[in-house]
Amino acid sequence: MNGYLDRSLRCGLIIFASLLLSAHNVPANDEIARLIEQLDSDAFAERVAAERELIARGRAILPAIMREQNSASREIASRCRKIFRQLHHQFLLDEFRRLGQLSDAEIDVEHGMYLVTRIQEPLAERSAITEQLDKLAQEVRDELAATVKGRIPTGSEQLTAVRNVLFSKHHFSGNEAQYAHPANSSLTRVLETKRGLPLTLSHVTIAVARRVGLQLHGVALPRRYLVWYEPPPGRAADEAILDPYAGGQALSRDDLEDLLAGLGVGFDQMADLKSATARETIGRALRNLSSHADQVGRGDLARDCRTYWGALGLAE
Repeated sequence: MNGYLDRSLRCGLIIFASLLLSAHNVPANDEIARLIEQLDSDAFAERVAAERELIARGRAILPAIMREQNSASREIASRCRKIFRQLHHQFLLDEFRRLGQLSDAEIDVEHGMYLVTRIQEPLAERSAITEQLDKLAQEVRDELAATVKGRIPTGSEQLTAVRNVLFSKHHFSGNEAQYAHPANSSLTRVLETKRGLPLTLSHVTIAVARRVGLQLHGVALPRRYLVWYEPPPGRAADEAILDPYAGGQALSRDDLEDLLAGLGVGFDQMADLKSATARETIGRALRNLSSHADQVGRGDLARDCRTYWGALGLAE
């Protein structure tokens, strides 16, 4: 197993349980303690029965499972990690199902992308991701304050400030050396390493821009996900298409057509340049992670992603 993913799953037991502790503050009663002890039974059937019963009790038992994850019994510790993984999978499945029941306008893309991150990083906290995006947005505001000097900035000026902070200052760009690494689908890793996939880098760009009042659109093209600034009426010349994977490179529509032609993809300037839906964006993130998990031998992770894809209400 990939070491990074393996460590995340093992460490996630503690964090995930602690996150749920306030909502499920249920002490380990005698029955739970008995079932945990039974995980180390000499009889295989008793171990399996205890494991199934604990899983059936749901997330409320996680505080007790957390206390046993470093048990002196290797059997108990191992089975507690297995129980955690199953409960974590159910948590994500429930969350993607909840998103699947919403209209596209109601879906919070940031929450969806956070859930994609949680698939391989159970310890990831949305508050930590939000804090980093907020910090980048503040840097954009500081740059704007220094350049527009009190007046209201135009959309183009806001976009320039976003590009300067993300791509000139922090050097976000594509992870060409390890494109198929599943970590490129994790927002925590992308924010840490400044490397990622076209979609995750575009998401960071859009999320930071939104925080400073600039609406950008994701454009889901074959083999490339881009960012599009659609200017207000009367300012058509301000239109901008950014390729965050190429370090925030600005593209004209003709440039985009050439880029996609080089990737073996046709492009209709009028029909294909359109805003991706929230469901489409989250679904594509799941597709990316599933494909890359398969490529690194993580068939279990890939299967989970396909399950979440279905829960989101997307057809194969």
